[in-house]
Amino acid sequence: MPRPIRLDYPGAHFHVTSRGNEQRTIFMDEGDRRRFLSLLATTHDRFDVVCHAYCLMGNHYHLLVESGSGRFSAALQHINGSYGRFFNRRHERVGHLFQGRFKSNLIDTDSYLLEVVRYIELNPCRAALVADPAEWAWSSYRSRLGLAPAPEWLRVEPVMERFGLTEAGRQAYRDFILAGLENQLIHRKLKGDSIIGSPEFVAVQADRARRRSPSQKVPRRQRLADRPALGAIFEGVADAPDRRRRAVRACVGYGYRMTEVAAFLDLHYTTISRWVRAECDNS
Repeated sequence: MPRPIRLDYPGAHFHVTSRGNEQRTIFMDEGDRRRFLSLLATTHDRFDVVCHAYCLMGNHYHLLVESGSGRFSAALQHINGSYGRFFNRRHERVGHLFQGRFKSNLIDTDSYLLEVVRYIELNPCRAALVADPAEWAWSSYRSRLGLAPAPEWLRVEPVMERFGLTEAGRQAYRDFILAGLENQLIHRKLKGDSIIGSPEFVAVQADRARRRSPSQKVPRRQRLADRPALGAIFEGVADAPDRRRRAVRACVGYGYRMTEVAAFLDLHYTTISRWVRAECDNS
């Protein structure tokens, strides 16, 4: 399977996650966490990468970063490589610290910036480590609310300006964050999509991926990112023959797997396979 293409350009925003190899711990203590944050500071200066949100967990981390000059991938490679070497020296271990390459989602800041920030800063609550995100010292949440100093490399203003740089604005932000404890939508999207945004944004970025390099094979998930969702394909279906026609179109025209269409329609895979095969035989 080809690796996803890193759609890196000035102004691009990415939600980044990286996990410990075999789900092992990557932050043993406060010293480890402080070292990682110091690397964020040097990366900000060296690679022109801005951090808008972060959360350091036990066996993984989350970042929301903005690429200033299109050097996002180099910046993250620097962070993981430098931290991995530090961790191994400090804890007298060898081998890879992180599980493969870091994962990144390209984010449409117009429609999903706040949702991604909320997802990141609620991670300790979702993991049942704390009841209130303000109790977790290793995220951007406390700095955004003025409960802790904001380091120079952390940009809190672009988010807080949407709520107002006042006490009332901070309370509105807190209310917004806590309301996300019941919202699983962005959680599912961040696990499944490499491009997160409006249909227009996804279409532009999918075209960018296809045109990135004729010699580079584009992963199916990015190549087909701008196709209509299954819900849109089957919206307003009239009857059984219409449903069948749309199912064939989803597979043949839009590249959905037959198993995906079958699961969406609550049908057996062989039913969809039979419909598609009959259409191909008659064409």
